[in-house]
Amino acid sequence: MGKSGFEMNTAEEQAIIEAAIKFAKSNRTRISNELTNLSEYPAVDNPTAVFMAGAPGAGKTEVSQALVSQFEHTLRIDADEYRRFLPGYNGGNSHLFQRAVSLIVERVLDKVFKRKQNFVLDGTFSNVNVARRNIERALGHGHSVELLYVFQNPVVSWAFVGAREEQEGRRILLDTFIEQFLNSKEVVNEIKNEFGDSINVTLLIKNLDMDSAEYINVERCIDDHIRWDYNAPQLRTDLLRAY
Repeated sequence: MGKSGFEMNTAEEQAIIEAAIKFAKSNRTRISNELTNLSEYPAVDNPTAVFMAGAPGAGKTEVSQALVSQFEHTLRIDADEYRRFLPGYNGGNSHLFQRAVSLIVERVLDKVFKRKQNFVLDGTFSNVNVARRNIERALGHGHSVELLYVFQNPVVSWAFVGAREEQEGRRILLDTFIEQFLNSKEVVNEIKNEFGDSINVTLLIKNLDMDSAEYINVERCIDDHIRWDYNAPQLRTDLLRAY
């Protein structure tokens, strides 16, 4: 299953990165206008912004898809899907397109904030600076902010990541998975502590199927509701042993 660590990019890979960034800068306005079409996602008086959080493979995509199907005229923003717009992307090299696809996501967010559109942002929520900026912008533009953290046993999530790689060719490095698994919970806690009652945080404890999922309102921090004894070295050992 995929590479296990970070490696230096080859000259060919660096060329792919630079070409993708150039394409994104030249086309992000066009792409974002198409994705945020007002006829399909009209402006509303009291818009809602939902930010997904959690490790890759935890089930965020399924949950976010269910949300947008439940609420009309709600845009689902997914960087993983936007990679298909970028030249050179083949699924297995998804890690080369992080910067380029973030440029598209940022421009899409520019649109939905200014236009007061409902949206769900599907992501890991593992970068505190990006998370803080997005929350501040959402609140500043009058959006109600919902943060939905999806937790699943990391061994199970990593198995889903591997299955998805086999089916779709989309690769996530082991070190990236571990970093995002650990960071996403910490970022959610930090953001909740910082913004308090101005945002709503919900914990979704997800087992192998959605029938056993449990939704919990988080008043203070995630750790109040789940036992957390994970660290990077032990997690790496457990994941390598399991798969």
